[in-house]
Amino acid sequence: MSYLRETGIMTQFSSWQLICVLVLVYLTHQGFKAIKYNGLRRKWYTKPCRKSGQSSLQRTRAMKEASKKGRLFEYHEQQFIRENAHTLEMRVFTQTIFMTKSAENVKCMLSQNFQDWSLGPRLRAFRPLLGHGIFVSDGARWESSRKLLKPQFSREQISHVRMLEPHVQNLFKRIKAHHGARFDIQPLFHLLTLDAATEFLFGESVGTLNFDKNGSVDEIERKKKFGHAIGFIQEYLIKRANLLDYCWLLNSAEFRNNVEFVHDFTTDFIKKAQIASGTSDASSNYVFLRELLKRTSDPIILRDETLNIMLAGRSTTASLLSSLIYELARNPSVWLKLREVVSINFGKGECGAELDSITFETLAKCLYLRYVMNETLRLHPPVSQNARQATKITTLPVGGGPDGQSPVFIKKGDIVVFQIYSMHRQRDLFGDDADCFRPERWAALNHIGSAFLPFGTGPRVCLGQKYALTEASYILVRLAQTFPTLEHDNSAYPPRKRSTATTVYMDGVNVHMS
Repeated sequence: MSYLRETGIMTQFSSWQLICVLVLVYLTHQGFKAIKYNGLRRKWYTKPCRKSGQSSLQRTRAMKEASKKGRLFEYHEQQFIRENAHTLEMRVFTQTIFMTKSAENVKCMLSQNFQDWSLGPRLRAFRPLLGHGIFVSDGARWESSRKLLKPQFSREQISHVRMLEPHVQNLFKRIKAHHGARFDIQPLFHLLTLDAATEFLFGESVGTLNFDKNGSVDEIERKKKFGHAIGFIQEYLIKRANLLDYCWLLNSAEFRNNVEFVHDFTTDFIKKAQIASGTSDASSNYVFLRELLKRTSDPIILRDETLNIMLAGRSTTASLLSSLIYELARNPSVWLKLREVVSINFGKGECGAELDSITFETLAKCLYLRYVMNETLRLHPPVSQNARQATKITTLPVGGGPDGQSPVFIKKGDIVVFQIYSMHRQRDLFGDDADCFRPERWAALNHIGSAFLPFGTGPRVCLGQKYALTEASYILVRLAQTFPTLEHDNSAYPPRKRSTATTVYMDGVNVHMS
């Protein structure tokens, strides 16, 4: 700039002339990009995607209203129906977003062209809590996390289901305390899975279902606060993620304080595990954190990865269990059949030998139990939608043209949201009764592929998938053995839901059990 002033060049241009030059440079740049894009569109035979008929403002208002009513998932499904398309294009703020329920597109993003896509805004939205853990990292950092964590989910470790029994007994006490009267079981599942997750991860459960009254008041209150903090943060993170690149606008003092508390709480467990691993007094039971210490001693990595696994494992399993009981209470014939199958395969759970028969292997071999699990995951996926952001110019295989069968051109930075809720209800794949709960349909659904992905697919498929299914299956079997009566409260169907990190029932899961 000093050179320009000295030579007098700056004096030859007024401010408005400089602005005009800058605008001209920008338009020229955009023109060259348009030429490049048009050339690639012709080369790749792409066609325009069906556009949403709503403006950004209309869509924002409609989504807010649908979310308030607990009908956001149905709203997105109605968009596909209204536009008669499985892939739609829309603008949100300055961002181009595609929404799809095409299994072919999802398979392309998550598997075939995996390297063309990143997690996008989720990285920035979730980072305050999860740091650089496996669920909020891409590229080499993600590969390092996966290599570190994968051995912790071996078949031998996920087969240790007996550690769940004390927590299940605490759940039974809370259920029986209602003496068959109506109660909401959903919050109990969130407490149960938090207790189980902390024992698996830290070797010590927070015991939220049955606090040790002999412990100090401060310790009990701190454990309670941990559960509340996790719940608050999960809802807040989703609000941040919905703001895309503007997630930084949501960063309240309450949010920061809760994140700091959760980090400190987790760090305390890490310190305990470090001390225990160096002594001969360490328990022989499998402890995730203790095994992780054999591979790294970095306290930040240990904290980030442990919180990533805990947040995912606790919430998804609680959501699945809530949906299982919700549907089984509404379908007494399925509950009766499941109880009969459980009795034949695992007995009535009245002695240690019968409990010993409930293993990873026997749970996996129980076909009807698997059908019930799959049907619940289909109708009520714990994660109802997910997204990817293009890291380069690329395409989606279908969605373009009048018939929606041509490729779609995707620019670097475009976001594709895939609606798992809608994917799982496609009638051409799951039958005309796709909105109904019918576990028997899975006897014939052998090659459904990427149209059914409650745990994702491709290189980023959930590491804890078998662990979560084993945990939920064990708990369901024990409930079936213990409570012959399961009735719903005649609430309206379909249920009202909201999406935090996972699906939550707005009106609870109100049942009678005895």
